[in-house]
Amino acid sequence: MRRRALLVAGVVVLAGLVGFGLWVWLSGRSSTPISERRALSDYRAREGAGQAPLAGAPRPGVYTYAATGSERGGLGPVQLGRGLPKEARYIVSPVPGGFEAELDLSAQHIEAARFRVDRRGLVETWTRTKITLVGIGADDRRSLQPAPLWMPRDPHPGQSWHASYRAGDLRITTSSRAVRRATVSVDGRNVPTVVVLIHTVTAGPHSGTRDETLWWSPSLALPVRHDIRMDIGGAVSFRSRAELALTSLAPQT
Repeated sequence: MRRRALLVAGVVVLAGLVGFGLWVWLSGRSSTPISERRALSDYRAREGAGQAPLAGAPRPGVYTYAATGSERGGLGPVQLGRGLPKEARYIVSPVPGGFEAELDLSAQHIEAARFRVDRRGLVETWTRTKITLVGIGADDRRSLQPAPLWMPRDPHPGQSWHASYRAGDLRITTSSRAVRRATVSVDGRNVPTVVVLIHTVTAGPHSGTRDETLWWSPSLALPVRHDIRMDIGGAVSFRSRAELALTSLAPQT
């Protein structure tokens, strides 16, 4: 009888472990979309919502991008992959002297930055990255010193700019260049853009690279297309590939 009880207990424990492993595998392979309703509620709750933008800043509100892509991350050889939701939200809200832009690729992957608008263009002063896998991760927020020029006011093909700065214990260098002009159709309207390539190298606890291609609209002060390739190495690794296309020129407010 005792052997049978131990056998039953062992089966129950094994079933629990299998169930937990299946839950981890399934939850790690999925991304939770951010609905427009949720993004609008978040935007409306922020200080400055509804204010007119500064010259050189995008119109405040919630923009939607059609999205494709995938992510993979984990610890050592244990890696989990997941696809991105079909839509990403881009929340623009005014802050003193500029604006904050939050890109919600999913509930598990949020990127945000604050920009100061000056005569040169958009100067990045603060950044946030929230990435979680199976509920485990970090919501990292850092000020940038010295604040780098992220995008000139009116970039033109052949122009390049570089920056070297720190975000806490991270050392970051960026090399950016405008390569050509292109017209992109957004919701039936042709939008003149400048294609900008940005290569970022981060050294420190979360070392890695990030390569971006932006179809930048100077008149809108935002990208109408945005391709992102991010590779973070170390004991905990993370790779993300995203291709975003703006669906409407007018934000929801």
